[in-house]
Amino acid sequence: RTNLRDLLTELTGAPRQLGAAARWQCVTPTHDDENPSTTVFTDSHGRERYRCWSCGDAGTAIDALMQARSMSVADAISELIEDRTLREQVIKGGLESVSGVEWENQLDTIYEFVARGTQP
Repeated sequence: RTNLRDLLTELTGAPRQLGAAARWQCVTPTHDDENPSTTVFTDSHGRERYRCWSCGDAGTAIDALMQARSMSVADAISELIEDRTLREQVIKGGLESVSGVEWENQLDTIYEFVARGTQP
């Protein structure tokens, strides 16, 4: 599972305050966020999500990478798998391949797996 707080810190810098009151700069490149307005919460399904209370941008770790780095869903998932050591979790989850063109056929399954934060 990707720690969304760590990812936001990597993408936007250290949060203002710590703990439940932590706020990060917005990951949306077009939003000049002078006062950090992005928070992290856990939804009713147990998934970490972020929301910028200023511009309304919101989503999962995948969405944060897509916004911050202007990348596709496939590229964001690939980066999370490689950089966040989700490769082993995905393989344990029953998927045959997570690299190159082979896994593009399984994109929906991988997206759901990563978005849910499923633990095998």
